Amino acid sequence: IFHRAFDCVKDPYSSMEKLIDLGVDRVLTSGLKEKAVDGADLLAKLQSKYGDKIQILAGSGINATNCSYLVNKTGILQYHSSCRAWRKDPTTISNVSYSYGAHPYEGDYDLVSYKKAVEFVSALKGNIEDLYK
Repeated sequence: IFHRAFDCVKDPYSSMEKLIDLGVDRVLTSGLKEKAVDGADLLAKLQSKYGDKIQILAGSGINATNCSYLVNKTGILQYHSSCRAWRKDPTTISNVSYSYGAHPYEGDYDLVSYKKAVEFVSALKGNIEDLYK
């Protein structure tokens, strides 16, 4: 898997062709945007042009609410989601001058939410199955 460094390229088409030539089999990308929803147009173009040569793995900001839009807009069948939740970290509450979490999550740590993961997989599965009806 080639990671999201792809989202920093100037020319996504020639860059994708280079990755294919190098034998990369999958690219994690948000379509050169911060969030995949915002990069959906490019994701759809990349899937259409290169989907038979390399697997496009859409990621960044994808959840149970927006995966339906992405599946229908792009035709991509692979998605990455953190299904993130935040919990208070009791070890960093007192006298700590740093935090792993950015505002508003100072003093928290992130983890995978079982509930969000189940919702995401259920939503994604239903939408992908709809493509084959």
